[in-house]
Amino acid sequence: MSPLKLFVFGPPRLERDDQAIEISLRKARALLVYLAVTRKPHSRDTLATLFWPESDQSSGRASLRRTLYRLNQTLADDILRATAEMIDLNPESDIWLDVEAYREHLIACLPANSPTNQPTTHLAPQCIHRLAEAVALYTDDFLAGFNLPGSPEFDEWQFFQREELRQSLAQVLVQLIHVRRVQADFEQAIVYGRRWLALDPLHEPAQRQLMQLYAWSGQQAAALRQYEECARLLKEELGIEPEAKTTALYETIKARQLAPPAGAQGSRSAGVQRSGGAGKIDADVLETAAPGEILLPRTVMDLVVGAGFDFVDRGLRPLPGIAADWRLFALK
Repeated sequence: MSPLKLFVFGPPRLERDDQAIEISLRKARALLVYLAVTRKPHSRDTLATLFWPESDQSSGRASLRRTLYRLNQTLADDILRATAEMIDLNPESDIWLDVEAYREHLIACLPANSPTNQPTTHLAPQCIHRLAEAVALYTDDFLAGFNLPGSPEFDEWQFFQREELRQSLAQVLVQLIHVRRVQADFEQAIVYGRRWLALDPLHEPAQRQLMQLYAWSGQQAAALRQYEECARLLKEELGIEPEAKTTALYETIKARQLAPPAGAQGSRSAGVQRSGGAGKIDADVLETAAPGEILLPRTVMDLVVGAGFDFVDRGLRPLPGIAADWRLFALK
C-alpha cells in the first residue's frame, strides 16, 4: 500500500496515491497533525486538556476517545498507537510529512550552529538542489488558514511552529540568494529575493538585497522602483523613512556606481555601470568588498553629504579605462 502523505504547509490535508482523504472533524485533523509533527507520545490527559480545555478530565478523555475512533476509521489501523494512558504516531507507520522532509533538507545542508547565520559560499551542488527542494516544499505557512476555536494552547503551539519555520525559510533563501549571486545567476537570485521579501515587506535588508539584484541583472529601473515601493510601504505602515543604508544604496544605483558582488563568477558581464553608462566596473577592482558591503566612489558619496551617513575609506583603486585611481568608500 502506498504511504499516507500529510501536508501541513498550508491548510492540513491528507493524501494517498494523489487522492484526498477527508477527515471531517476539525479536532481530528488537528490531533493527527499534532501527533505527526511532534513525533512523541502524549498522555491522554495532556491531549484532552490541549484540545478540550473547557471540559473536565472525564469529559475531555471521552471526547478524545471518540475522536481517536473517528481517526482510526479513516486511517489504517497501524498509523496511531494508543495505550490506556499514552497516544502517539506509530514510529513504524508509513506516513510522509512535508515539514519533516523540509527539515531534513535543512539539517543536511545548512551550516550547523552558525552564530551569525551567515551564508556560506562553498555549497555542494547537491545541497543547492536540496535547499531549492526545501523552498518548493514550503508552499504556504504552517497550517495557514487553519485554527482551532476554543483551544488556545493548540493555537499557541501552531503560532510558534509557524514562526520557527518562517525564520528557517528566510535563512534558506538568504543562502540560496548568496549562492546564485556568486554564480552571477541574478535572475534566479531575484526569484529567491522576492520570496524572502514576501515574508516581511518591511524588512529593509531584504529590500536592499532585491534592489542590488535588480541592478546587477541590468534592471536599473526595477531597482529604483523597488526603493520607491519600500519607501511607500514604510511611510504607510510605520510612518518612517527608509534607513540611511537603503537611501544610500538607491543613490548609488541611480548614479550607476554599484559595485559588483564580491567573488561573483562572470560578474564582468553583470549590469553594473560607471557613471554615465560608460563600460562596466571590473570585479577584480572591488573584490575586497565584504558580502553585503556597499562600496562607492567619492562622486556618489558627495551626493549624500549631510544626510547622516558614515563611510570608511577603502583607499585608492584603479578602474579600467580611467587614467587616475579612484578612492572608494564603504557605507557603515
